[in-house]
Amino acid sequence: RNKMVLGRKFVLKQHFKGNPKPDDFELVEEELPALKENEIQFHSQFLSVDPYMRPYTMRMTPPFTMIGSSVAVVEESRHPSYPRGSTIIILAGWIERGVVNPDNMGKASPGNTLGGVMKAADMGSLSKSLLLGACGMPGNTA
Repeated sequence: RNKMVLGRKFVLKQHFKGNPKPDDFELVEEELPALKENEIQFHSQFLSVDPYMRPYTMRMTPPFTMIGSSVAVVEESRHPSYPRGSTIIILAGWIERGVVNPDNMGKASPGNTLGGVMKAADMGSLSKSLLLGACGMPGNTA
């Protein structure tokens, strides 16, 4: 890849009181690095907004990339399990476009369990947003 690719992510600047406000977040742009072996570049189509986020983030110190999952499309790939064009569910936070190594995600998180990538189920004619709702973690929890 020769062209510069910009990634964007939502950073929680401060804990919010009551309803979240635009001032509580910052949309940060950054140039993405060239892919290394086993890395993928993804573009999120849907971001999760779940009740657990508020209490979970209260234990963290801002600023940080807002936690959450997304349904994303693999735009570029150097990973054999995630070819270009595949749809994934990625637990990387509120990242619109980014680069990750699926094999290393979660290794530096508390309990080595947060973060990860999985191939998305074929939803047929249903919206892929359901992978974050009724067919995702909230639906499976219920």
